Amino acid sequence: MGNSKILIDTSIIIDYIRKEHKEKSVLYTYFEKDYKIYISTITTFEIYNGLNKINQDLIDIIFKRLYEINFDNSIAKQASIIYNDLKKRNKIIEIRDIFIAASAIIYKLPVASKNLKHFKRIKNLVVVE
Repeated sequence: MGNSKILIDTSIIIDYIRKEHKEKSVLYTYFEKDYKIYISTITTFEIYNGLNKINQDLIDIIFKRLYEINFDNSIAKQASIIYNDLKKRNKIIEIRDIFIAASAIIYKLPVASKNLKHFKRIKNLVVVE
């Protein structure tokens, strides 16, 4: 599995931080299977926005093992397509999740999340359960 790639959302990192037994988390599994793990800069914002100083060192260690995808024009355009489709179908979700999904689609990465209900609404997005 060393060549496997995945984009994780904020919920995967939060799950890892909160678990007493880290080995029972999804993120731990990806680390163990040597995945190349990506995050969107939107996830970086969400994690640092809600950061508890107690977890600062752990978060810094986690982020050193992740590859960050910067929000750019191509992702913004894809996010607009997703947003308009969801709005038309009356299935709108949190805008930050749309940005994360757009990053996954542009970079052709499956996305892992604990919030499957929302991500599964997005067409052309591969969601890992």
